[in-house]
Amino acid sequence: ENFIKSIKDKDNVVTVILDNNTMTDIVNTLELAVGEYNFIIEATDQYGASDRETLKCFVIDGKAPVQIKDFEDEVIEGINNELIINWREHFNDEDSEQLTVRVKSNNSIFTSTISGDKISFKAQEYGESEIQLSVSDGINSILSNKFKLLCKEPSPEPEQIELSLYPNPVVDILNIKSNKRSEAKINIYNVNGVNVMTKDNTELVKETPLTLDLKTLSPGQYNVTIEADNQVITRKITKI
Repeated sequence: ENFIKSIKDKDNVVTVILDNNTMTDIVNTLELAVGEYNFIIEATDQYGASDRETLKCFVIDGKAPVQIKDFEDEVIEGINNELIINWREHFNDEDSEQLTVRVKSNNSIFTSTISGDKISFKAQEYGESEIQLSVSDGINSILSNKFKLLCKEPSPEPEQIELSLYPNPVVDILNIKSNKRSEAKINIYNVNGVNVMTKDNTELVKETPLTLDLKTLSPGQYNVTIEADNQVITRKITKI
């Protein structure tokens, strides 16, 4: 028998799609108030025989998306570098509806790509953009938030501390010269690993030697360990 493939009611609330032996009912709940509804589907063949089916539908009050975490301003160092954020860490829908996310920017400094829960921003040039992220649910409730995204030149690598210990061999006074200012802790160990001298909270001044008096040390080999600028540097000296 031949059936009509698609039927809509006069108010466009229910759409019935027929495909072979499958009937799909699509209910447009946006047109309905909150409550319980019964839908009657009736089919009649060419001989006048008919049958009907009653479908029950509950329409509840949909809740709009909510923001669960603020966005912070972000920085990308260098052109063609990327920042990836998880937008679901910031938005949620209590109805567990599928959310649609959109990205809007006030300029073209960054390109954006949405893939699942992740948004990737790629810097095309140096500068700052105001990024607006918006999510919408099934009833078209929209929630938006903004943050600033800056692309700047990469930060230079921090200067590594370099130390000079002289004279070596040393008689009484050992000089320690640094290429940068730093707070340091100095330990001197003999060949048996015994600590024979400690200097805590010692300030190294750039290009100005720090002097250590080694008159009390016996002649021999020593290891001088200097902890400064998140580095540990060890030098061997000879006391004569």
